[in-house]
Amino acid sequence: MEALGKVRQSGRTESGAGSLLACVEQWCLYLSMAAVLVMGALIVAAICGRWLFSLQIPDDVLLVRDLMIVAIAMPQAAVATARQNIVVEVFTDRASERTKARLDTIGNLVGLVLFAFLTWGAGTEFWHAWQSGAYYDGDLDLPQWPGRFACFFGFGMLTLRLGLSVIDNSTGLSPRSPEV
Repeated sequence: MEALGKVRQSGRTESGAGSLLACVEQWCLYLSMAAVLVMGALIVAAICGRWLFSLQIPDDVLLVRDLMIVAIAMPQAAVATARQNIVVEVFTDRASERTKARLDTIGNLVGLVLFAFLTWGAGTEFWHAWQSGAYYDGDLDLPQWPGRFACFFGFGMLTLRLGLSVIDNSTGLSPRSPEV
């Protein structure tokens, strides 16, 4: 919940498309929280069912795998917005604010390029699963596209947020950017 508060408080006041993006990021964060709760409940139910009643939940491993994708991919843009990414500050602690802002811009630019490729790959995988009607071979014959879509959407949101961060850092609108 602390990260959610930081998403609400981070950055500058946004309107229009920026507030829509912030709203979508918050819903992605809520969805990932729900996925973690459902995943935990599913694992506990599967263990208790096997141990107490010798019953198995059909395709529990496949369900947990897709929920894990939702839990990991969906909140990434909100994490980037709150600037809660994992960083190593050993070398940058003594740097000036201007240098830190430039390093932030470089880091966001590298992340943008990398996640643009990952988003493209996830998008093609989603499209292929959607078009072919691919499904997991199990008891429930679950379709593959929901997990692939969650990965594509989460990475796409992160790519968009990184692009906006690069623009904000370059134009001096970022909270970390130096005063001009």
